[in-house]
Formats: sequence, structure tokens, C-alpha cells
Amino acid sequence: MNDRTAGRWGVVISGVVILMCLGVAYSWGVFLLPIELETGWGRAKISFAVSVLLLVFSVFMPIGGFLEKKLGPRKTASLGGALVGMGWFLASFAKEPLILFLCYGVIAGIGTGLSYMPSISSGIKWFPDKKGLVTGIIVFGFGFGTAFLSPVMTKFTHMHGWRTTMALCGIVFGF
Repeated sequence: MNDRTAGRWGVVISGVVILMCLGVAYSWGVFLLPIELETGWGRAKISFAVSVLLLVFSVFMPIGGFLEKKLGPRKTASLGGALVGMGWFLASFAKEPLILFLCYGVIAGIGTGLSYMPSISSGIKWFPDKKGLVTGIIVFGFGFGTAFLSPVMTKFTHMHGWRTTMALCGIVFGF
């Protein structure tokens, strides 16, 4: 394997890791009971945060694609990652539902939307002859992040609380 071949597989691995971090949004159920027990907000209200994230994520996906063309995939994905991390981290301090919706739903949602497309399109650019395979491998990270990280987050939440877990996720996802 030459340096160019190894480098292009590094792009795919990076895409998988980025989408693993983004896919953790589907692990929101890990936080429902702990947040409800601490705040008394109710599961429907708490669940609204992930609904906001998914809506904002969807709206910002094409914006991420546009910015990728203007700024490049690395800058766009880095900006998105910083927003995802900031959203998760700030959400850990929420004392009212609106703050949770704004931090987790809007800020992390924007970051998720900005980071998603550059992760996939970069892999496709490096593998024009294997677009479908590379897309499948990278998008695998989105679901695998949920499957792999949910149990870790659950255990950490039981040990350290939802706020510490969200703050730590924010720090990890932001880098």
C-alpha cells in the first residue's frame, strides 16, 4: 500500500469517526430518565430536544454541502464539530427546557448538519471508482456510533450523572 492509498483510507476512517460522533444523537434515550428525575420536565418535553436537533440537522445538511465547496471539507467539518461539541457541552448546564432545546437542538443540530456531508463527500472524492462502497462504509459510522457509544454513555451516566456525561461528550465530540 503506497502513501496515497493509505491517505485516502485515512479519509474514510475519519469520516466513520465523525459520523459515529454525530450518530450519538440517536442515543438521546440514554438521557431521558436521568434528566426527568433531576428536573421533572417530563419525557415529552425532554424528547423535544432531539426533535429540534433532527430538524435543524436536516436544514443544515445542504448548507454544509455549500460551505464545503466554499471553505473546503476540513474547515466545514471542523466548524461543525466545534458546534456539536459546544452544543452538547452547553446543554449539560441547562436549567430550563428552552436552554436544552437551544444548545442541544439548535447548536448541536447546526454542527451535525455542517459535518455530515463533508465526511461523506470527501471519501467519495478519494474513491471515484468505489463511491457506493465508501459511502456505505462512512454512513455505517452514523448507526454504529449509536450502537457502540450508547452503552458506554449509559454506564457513564449511571456513574457520573447526565450533566457530566453530556459535558464529556461535548469535549470529545468538539475535537
